[in-house]
Amino acid sequence: MIKFIKISLGFSILGLVILPGLAYAQILPPCTATGNCGICDFLQTFVNIIRWVLGILGGSALFLLIWHGFTWLSSAGNKERVDAGKKGLIHTVIGLVIIIGSWFLVNLTLVLLLTSTEQASQGQVVQSLFSGNVPWYQYCQGAGNAFCQQGWGEGTPCGSGKFCLKRVGSDNKPETTYSCSNKGANNQTEYENACHYWACHPTRKEYQYYNCVSDANDCVSGKILGPEYCSGSGMVCCERQDKQKYQCPGVSQSELSSCFSVSYISQDSCEEECPDWCESQNCPNYQCEESSPSYQCNCSE
Repeated sequence: MIKFIKISLGFSILGLVILPGLAYAQILPPCTATGNCGICDFLQTFVNIIRWVLGILGGSALFLLIWHGFTWLSSAGNKERVDAGKKGLIHTVIGLVIIIGSWFLVNLTLVLLLTSTEQASQGQVVQSLFSGNVPWYQYCQGAGNAFCQQGWGEGTPCGSGKFCLKRVGSDNKPETTYSCSNKGANNQTEYENACHYWACHPTRKEYQYYNCVSDANDCVSGKILGPEYCSGSGMVCCERQDKQKYQCPGVSQSELSSCFSVSYISQDSCEEECPDWCESQNCPNYQCEESSPSYQCNCSE
């Protein structure tokens, strides 16, 4: 009976520690759908994996500490049970030391890899990313255009409901770097936030059922981008369980599954992505037409 109580208590605590984190465990960023990711997306994915693994290991360590501690306390003077509890606690502590040491080793490796040769020759041990004095774990922080240009990919939230994207510049040519705005590539279509952009993405449909919701219980487990993709306080961007779609700009609710046109900033991107977009809308025919300063992908049945 005591053993059953220990097992139940241990797994209950393990579940309380780990399961909330797993519910938000969408490790890969949405830019992987288009392939337009930057070095910051790689670093953030690495951090997400580390946090996920540490969450599991930390929860397991807590479970083992309680398990072996309870074994020791409930030994009632039984030498074998006392020894088993002590050994278990010692092994768990050793495991925690190994986990902490592993993170230290990873951090040290990044210091060695990302500290410039000039800084190393001057005796400076700075976790910098190729240049400057910015630690690697702070390199991808910030907001606005500078945030987008330091290595974030398409559709990354950059503050105040805006997101990173290459857009048509002042000379009606595609920008060479990402900028922070709430407008689409043609600078004409406005989106509420980054979640809205991905839900209404002109060529990718993986996020068409994503929306900003106030209750995370309405979300599909493992398909939650996070609150930073929404502009409202207390909201989170995720795939809704009821599959309700965002109202996309320029598209009426009755037209969500019908054929219509989308814009691209260059002829090459239009020719490359237009066929897949039209096919995803069950419209087999397509045509790219110049509509200065962009190119229009027209789908038809």
